[in-house]
Amino acid sequence: MPNQKIFNRKVYMLIDQSSSMFHTDILFNNERRWKYITEVIEGHVYNILNFEGINGEKICDEITLTFFNEKKTPKATYNIQDDSEVAILFEKNQPHGDTFLAPTLEKIVGQWFATRKPDEGGFIVIYTDGVLDDYDAFLNCVKETCSKLNNQDELKVVIIGLGSDIDRDPKFYLKLDANVLFTDRNSAQCDIIVFDMLNKMSGIIELLDRQLVNPEAGLPVWGKEFCPELYD
Repeated sequence: MPNQKIFNRKVYMLIDQSSSMFHTDILFNNERRWKYITEVIEGHVYNILNFEGINGEKICDEITLTFFNEKKTPKATYNIQDDSEVAILFEKNQPHGDTFLAPTLEKIVGQWFATRKPDEGGFIVIYTDGVLDDYDAFLNCVKETCSKLNNQDELKVVIIGLGSDIDRDPKFYLKLDANVLFTDRNSAQCDIIVFDMLNKMSGIIELLDRQLVNPEAGLPVWGKEFCPELYD
């Protein structure tokens, strides 16, 4: 059973809408990444919305979903209460453009701070098939976010890599997970980044729970093959 900290959270899903998401991928039996990830996210939405603790605790009752690609805030965010709502959103938002994440992340973080109830945590789950085009701006957003948190368990930014490009070379995100450490409002260490690969992770609930108990032990086991220095 996951840690109790997994419950009572706002959950956001940020989907990479860059043009490469339209590529076919051998990891997905030559299916287009956009089509494959649609079905994956349907499953993740179902699992998160329907997961309950032994006393009926829930993670959330709805999930906010949005897309990112351009160097500006997203045009729309969507609140969904059922996995059946996912496919139509993917049909309406086809891939194009680059991989600029920071403007969308800034908007979602601001929304979480503005609307959260007392003691309500957050999960921001990011799905991407490539390296970010605005890495420095992304880091600055994470730093600013950490400085406003009471502790590192309040909010987790979970990055799920997908597709052959990241699978061949996941070092960028493994190092991001291991090395991005800032401080919270109490000057304590604040580690909120979690990374795993879609084709290697155990499941969405397990991934959300992974760093809630011990953030320092949170790197995926498979990553040692690519970055052994991070596991010493």
